[in-house]
Amino acid sequence: RQLTPYIENVFFLINGKRKFGASVSKFCKKHKVVSSISDGLDYLIKLGVQTKEKSFIIATSDLIAVAIDNNKGSLSRYYYLCTTKQAGLLTKAYDKDFQYQLAKRVGIRVPESRLFFHHSSTAGVSYPCLIKPAYKEEGVHHPFKTKICNDENDLRDTQHQLDKNGTYVIQQYINKDCDLLVYGCRYDNGDVCYAGVFIKSRWSGGDGS
Repeated sequence: RQLTPYIENVFFLINGKRKFGASVSKFCKKHKVVSSISDGLDYLIKLGVQTKEKSFIIATSDLIAVAIDNNKGSLSRYYYLCTTKQAGLLTKAYDKDFQYQLAKRVGIRVPESRLFFHHSSTAGVSYPCLIKPAYKEEGVHHPFKTKICNDENDLRDTQHQLDKNGTYVIQQYINKDCDLLVYGCRYDNGDVCYAGVFIKSRWSGGDGS
């Protein structure tokens, strides 16, 4: 809706579901449905070879953004990408366990955290704790964004819901008054600019999201 008054050639590449989201919008004039992200990447490369001018790719999910970032070398020849300078860095940025390890290494106080799986032992876990997917994974169904477990029974019940192929993070839960989201960017010369902050003090549902 925002782009169509200024750009005539808007094309939707849809992963999996035709009648979903933007694909049913009146602004969706042209689209292509693929069955997987890898099929979508192959299609983009073939389309890029046939197109004279570069187009912009706008990713609409973390999973797709990571796939584009990991294939930056082959896609950047044909498209303008909103991604990192080095392929693979976005994967690390979205990995919650990597974020924890990095924050701890530079001296930031963070809740105790470790990787957790469907088959992991619950020994040594302190309560309450928080479980969330470590990162987005194609083909893996995550039943929730975050889940608070107050005791071992809660944790075991939640563990049975986890996808057997999924990677999760279990973390010390610290009650909060608000969430603080900081907006910023780093320029080519290394300077960091903080554009502003967003404070969220109300949450929907019971998972703190």
